[in-house]
Amino acid sequence: MPTIDTLLVDRGPGETRVAALAGNHVIEVYHHRIGLPAAGALYRGRVGKPLPGAQAVFVDIGLESAALLACGVNRPSEGASVDVRIVQPPRNDKGAKVALISDADIPAVLTDAKAPVCLAEAEHPLFFCGRTYQHSLKSIIVAPNDTDQSMTGMLDSSLHSFVQLEPADVFGDYGVDEAIERALDTIVPFDGGW
Repeated sequence: MPTIDTLLVDRGPGETRVAALAGNHVIEVYHHRIGLPAAGALYRGRVGKPLPGAQAVFVDIGLESAALLACGVNRPSEGASVDVRIVQPPRNDKGAKVALISDADIPAVLTDAKAPVCLAEAEHPLFFCGRTYQHSLKSIIVAPNDTDQSMTGMLDSSLHSFVQLEPADVFGDYGVDEAIERALDTIVPFDGGW
């Protein structure tokens, strides 16, 4: 895997985008929206009806649409309380996809919480990337200017010296927006053919 050496951070009203680069190549892009459940969030939910024709059940985790839990032949009984992690956030009219978690993953102060309830929010992508790539990072470029220092404050103090504030469109200037468009394009070019 390429070595991540640069993080680009782009803030907008209610959202943050973080891109991880290796040299000039976009490797990962994270999108965090305030108030929306994200992958990694922990919930205690109540098992609902099984999904007809599949080894899965719906789980009420307190969101607009029920989450889907693939459970194989070991299906929890309807009405049972289960602890889950969001593996794919809800989108459009579909609920989140979730996976069972163990008691060790649940914060101790929340073991008695009643379903449906959020047990822990997902880790912010800037905090995750800072922690994950801290040993290989050479620069963290934040734009628009992080005047309230909220983005910089999410990073370990050892990474503060790598932060550069830029008033520019960093996702546009570094080719991240173009890389996202290419990844989402329905036509994929192959070498040697059309």
